[in-house]
Amino acid sequence: MQAYFLTQVQLSDDLMQVGNFEEAVIHLANAAVVCSQKSEFLGVMQKSLPPQAFQILLKYYQVANEVGALRHF
Repeated sequence: MQAYFLTQVQLSDDLMQVGNFEEAVIHLANAAVVCSQKSEFLGVMQKSLPPQAFQILLKYYQVANEVGALRHF
């Protein structure tokens, strides 16, 4: 799970660097689902992301949490 978490965070970072925030937060939502410290992770994301991006993250997190992880095709 740790490798998956780190991969999702790295993919998110890569996407944010090119301005693709929508896809980036999908990967952050996937990371949050498997994170053992969800509240802390989401707290850091709230402080780090622009408010609009954080709101999108919360939306995707709710869905990802219900299905296990969002599939990115």
